[in-house]
Amino acid sequence: MNILNFILLIVVVLLAAIFVFQYFKKMKIAKQRHEIKTAFDKLVPAKFQEAENLKQEAEKLSAELDKKQKSLNTLKDETMSSLRYARRIQEAAFTQDSELLKIFPEAFIYTLTHSTVSGDFYKAFEIQNFKVFALADCAGHGIPGGFLTMLGISILKEQLSERYTDEMIHTSEILEKMRESIISSLNSGQSNSESINDGLNITLVAFNKNNDNLLFSGANQHLYIFSGGKINILKGDKIPVGWSMKGNLPFTEQSCEIKKGDMVFFTTDSLQSQFGGDKDQKFGSKRLEKMFEEIGQFSALEQKKYIGSTVEQWVKGHIQVDDISLAGIRI
Repeated sequence: MNILNFILLIVVVLLAAIFVFQYFKKMKIAKQRHEIKTAFDKLVPAKFQEAENLKQEAEKLSAELDKKQKSLNTLKDETMSSLRYARRIQEAAFTQDSELLKIFPEAFIYTLTHSTVSGDFYKAFEIQNFKVFALADCAGHGIPGGFLTMLGISILKEQLSERYTDEMIHTSEILEKMRESIISSLNSGQSNSESINDGLNITLVAFNKNNDNLLFSGANQHLYIFSGGKINILKGDKIPVGWSMKGNLPFTEQSCEIKKGDMVFFTTDSLQSQFGGDKDQKFGSKRLEKMFEEIGQFSALEQKKYIGSTVEQWVKGHIQVDDISLAGIRI
């Protein structure tokens, strides 16, 4: 009996130990759960508050961004409105189509501007024995080029008005006087990087009304004459109307006989320099000459349409690098 009692005692002790162990384990787990719950109860509200604070901050920033975006949109609209108005003022200074056709009954002007305001200008005049036409490409495009176009037109008009009563004019002299005025107006007589870009390239032609003759002077631009089914090129001087590292070299004046039916083409160098086409290459002078030769016998209106289609197809899918301007006058 003593042995049996001893065994029973041991069993009871073991069961009691197991019970106590399980009890304390459950108590430990319950305590850990309580601690976790307590920490969670403290953490969650804090995180919710943090999230709410972040949400409010994001909403505040979003509102500020919306306000700034609206201000930027307003500024953009005002700027574009100003630029469009500047463009209208600029176009008013150019020779209007009706005025051009009074001086040259069959002629066209084609322009594809790089920005709202153009850095190119064209002007037609009739003085005494001459009909005069000029196509110019001012340094830069956009607003800087736009300012230079207005200055260039003003100086050109001034030089021609001084010769209004003259029976003979010289295109080379006009360009030289324009250069003096531009250098003086822009204070660009110094040799610096800004002065190098001051000025313009121009094609200036005076058609004599009394004979089959024209006078041409060019500053970094050429004149193309379609006659007898071929293109003849009169090359301008490689100097600008403005400050140049070459100094104030004289401009050349070329005289050329023309006949009824000939077509005189004017262009800035922007189209030749424009990358485009399937092979992403420059339009180039050869392609330009070929185009003029192909359309030489077309009417001025057909020429403008052909050039417009050709230029727009060439530029399509590429970045336009500058204003593009071309003109044509039928003799």
